[in-house]
Amino acid sequence: MLAVGAVPGPAFAGGASASAWDGDNRAAVRLVGGTPGPDPAFLAAGAEIRLAPGWKTYWRYPGDSGVPPRFDFSASTNVRAATVRWPAPKRFEDGGGTAIGYSQRVLFPLAVERIDPAKPATLVLALDYAICERLCVPASGRATLTLPAGTGEAAAVTAALARVPKPAAVGADGPLAV
Repeated sequence: MLAVGAVPGPAFAGGASASAWDGDNRAAVRLVGGTPGPDPAFLAAGAEIRLAPGWKTYWRYPGDSGVPPRFDFSASTNVRAATVRWPAPKRFEDGGGTAIGYSQRVLFPLAVERIDPAKPATLVLALDYAICERLCVPASGRATLTLPAGTGEAAAVTAALARVPKPAAVGADGPLAV
């Protein structure tokens, strides 16, 4: 089986573009920084899950089976809110129905609102989720990243945000339109 993460460890000092990976050879979690927006109170970031081949995790509505990820940012400092955006998932046919989720890699874009825009924020993630191959097992990951972070992962955060479904009029053009 392919190893997908390093041994769990603390995040890099402020200015790093990503935290250390936390997980095992099946799945791992980290936080990544994005490009700051025009409003200094808001920062872009992402929560990334990497999965070994054959493993999957779930969307906010997991379908007929599975468990949606639970993001907890309550231990963060100088963070008023961290809003998770959900990229469009895939459907997986399971023996008993259809599951909805992700395989290989998923990056959830985050909109992080600072309490004091003049100070850095420390984003602390506690993530509980399920991973499944033939059987499902609970997984958890912890990550810490000081924001604003380096921008080495900014393109990945921007690309993930582009995969988040947006409201559209019925009949509108686009890959996610109805």
